[in-house]
Order: sequence, then structure tokens, then C-alpha cells
Amino acid sequence: GANLGNVRGGDFGQAHSIIEKNCTKCHTADRIDSALTSGKDMFKIQKEMEKRGATLNSNEQEVLGIYWKRPNPLKQ
Repeated sequence: GANLGNVRGGDFGQAHSIIEKNCTKCHTADRIDSALTSGKDMFKIQKEMEKRGATLNSNEQEVLGIYWKRPNPLKQ
């Protein structure tokens, strides 16, 4: 898609930056990819991680919300 909220033109680099900055502090991107591959509800996991101390601003939440909907989002 050309216009996916804060993710434009199919460029998901911003989502990768958010994951690198916020998610990989505690675990690897491979763990996130494994959860995606297993069909886990990434929105639910994101909310659980926020309860555990992960902080995401509204822009980051919007970008990841769109990103999680892609098939295999961590695969470039």
C-alpha cells in the first residue's frame, strides 16, 4: 500500500527501527519472528509487553499496529 498511516509506500523501515529500539532490549528479533510465524496475536503481545515496561508513543503504536498485519513482517 502506498499510504498505510505512518508507514508509507510499503517502506517498513520505521517499524524495524521501533522493534530494534524497543523490543530487542529484552529479546531477539528472532523471538518476535517466531511468534509471528506461530500466528500469535502480536497486538495482544505488544499490550502485554507495555504492561511489563515497554514504552511506545502513539506513532509507534500506530506503525506497529499496521506492521503486525503483514504476512511475515520481519522478512525483508
